[in-house]
Amino acid sequence: MDEAAVSTIHSWCQRMLREHAFDSGSLFTQSLETDHSDLLGEVLRDYWRLFCYPMQGDALSWVRGNWGAGGVVAACAWAVLQ
Repeated sequence: MDEAAVSTIHSWCQRMLREHAFDSGSLFTQSLETDHSDLLGEVLRDYWRLFCYPMQGDALSWVRGNWGAGGVVAACAWAVLQ
């Protein structure tokens, strides 16, 4: 019992991912990402591509009138996540 590892759930998970990197398909070193702006941008571009590009008619007019080129959506999404 004296040699048992005592850790938080986060450090235990990180240790398991590091020790079993080949099994989990993850990298040996993991890092915590604190700036989510790149990820948010990627998500919004994917959403825009999947749902807004195929629009036609009134739906497309509404999106163009209210969201422009996506900048308004990005600002609203960023405000919600703050």
